Amino acid sequence: MRLGIPARVASSIRVFAITVFPEPVEPSIAACLASTAGGIMTALPSSRRVPSNIPSLSDSFSCSGSSSKETSSFSESSPTGPSIHEACSSSFSMGSSVHDSKLDDSSSESPPSLVSPTSIVSSTGSSSSILPNPHWSSAGLSTASSSSGMKLRVEFHHSCLLPSQGLMRRAETQTRPAEFMVERIPMSRPFVNEKMKQVAIEVIESKRWVKGPNSLAFGSEFAHHCGALSAVPCASGSASLIAAMRLLDIGPGDEVIVPSLTFFASVSCIKIVGATPVFVDVEEDYWCLDSNEVTKVISPNTKAIIGVHLFGQPYSIDSFEGIPVIEDAAQAHGASLDGKTAGSLADIGCFSFFPSKNMAVGGEGGMLTTTRPELAERLQSWVDHGRIVGKGINELSTNLRISEIQAAIGRIQLRHLDEWQIRRNQIAHSHTIVVDENTHLISPKVRTGAIHGWHQYTIQCEDAEQLFIHLNNRGIDSRIYYQTPCHMQKVMKTHKQYGIGNLPITEKLCGQLISIPVHPFLRDEELSRIHQALVDFCPT
Repeated sequence: MRLGIPARVASSIRVFAITVFPEPVEPSIAACLASTAGGIMTALPSSRRVPSNIPSLSDSFSCSGSSSKETSSFSESSPTGPSIHEACSSSFSMGSSVHDSKLDDSSSESPPSLVSPTSIVSSTGSSSSILPNPHWSSAGLSTASSSSGMKLRVEFHHSCLLPSQGLMRRAETQTRPAEFMVERIPMSRPFVNEKMKQVAIEVIESKRWVKGPNSLAFGSEFAHHCGALSAVPCASGSASLIAAMRLLDIGPGDEVIVPSLTFFASVSCIKIVGATPVFVDVEEDYWCLDSNEVTKVISPNTKAIIGVHLFGQPYSIDSFEGIPVIEDAAQAHGASLDGKTAGSLADIGCFSFFPSKNMAVGGEGGMLTTTRPELAERLQSWVDHGRIVGKGINELSTNLRISEIQAAIGRIQLRHLDEWQIRRNQIAHSHTIVVDENTHLISPKVRTGAIHGWHQYTIQCEDAEQLFIHLNNRGIDSRIYYQTPCHMQKVMKTHKQYGIGNLPITEKLCGQLISIPVHPFLRDEELSRIHQALVDFCPT
């Protein structure tokens, strides 16, 4: 009996990324028909689901097999294919032992993307049978013995793509290891639990979708958590920065000191209100705003300083002749310095709840905090059209509010923030032990007296591009931050600091900083894969 794995099942079980030969299809479709030659694309340059280091090669294949049961869910009598549960209970034989692959359905995370490491093929007599990939455990798969099952033989044919003809020409036939797909290790995994779903439904059913009790409670609870005098949730981290500019009455003719080694939202908020950003270089060790350099550029027009807690590293806030300091804490939830938590270190704190951040709200969101009583009275007004209850509209603003559903979700996430931060610090510590053993890598330093937020674990590497490729080929996500510093972005081409040579440390670091996964939901086997990849890295 000829066997096939329907495309629907193959994509559902999340362990194949296949195209049908000779017509390539999207890897996520994944088809393997009974007697049809196909291709496992190991080098599709247009997709990050698979390695792209060999852009002209693919592997064609043919599948056949037999089963001791004519009623097998993979038989031709079931043209639509088995359900996902049936697929996961099917067994691959290996000599006298049979292995059963099962998906772990305990996670509520979003579907992972995939990459292909090498699995094992074992030959017994005249047949070849597939052994489970040793990396399957990292994809949430397990193996178990069974007394009956099916045998599957896979022949691989080395083929070459001829760009001039747009055809696959079979060059050589050989038996080689099958390439199965394991779960890619992402930079972040958004957290979802039943309580979050429950409160979202409760808000929907209440029909109080905006300006309700959850928004007020979320602000109060967040202020308490970070030790601020007051806090109010808003539409995004960018919105909180713009509101901070307005709260300090910053506008045309004013200057705001800001690092260039940051996400551009730290700069765009200054431009949006009509003020001028003044870029300052960063500390070589901690990558935050260099206070010595700040002192050099203060002028009568300086109205504020934005200190970015980059990657979760707390910026050392100094007093600069009464000039207000704004914390860009978009990456620093839970970070602290000398016993004070981010959000209470300066005059105003600005947070982001983008899904990849240390905590989230089920969509876009932000938070504005302050330690100053006169600003605390105005926070709520600035996210709600400048209105003050009973006093009308006193200031020119707009709608920067967050929804009640997002506020309710944020309240649940906030309760987990401390435990997540403990886990992030544990993972970061384990990363550092491994990184320090590789002379090609430099681990991130932590400021004395600081508890790092570890939104990103960022390695300094002169060969960051090679490290990115190396990790990608191992199925590990990474990011190079920030490849173009803010003062060199095209939108800044009329700025007097535009161009190379103005901020030497920033410009050097922008080509050398690469972040790897450090989120609290990394499994132990994923950490092992990351650490092994770091150990094995050796640039050429």
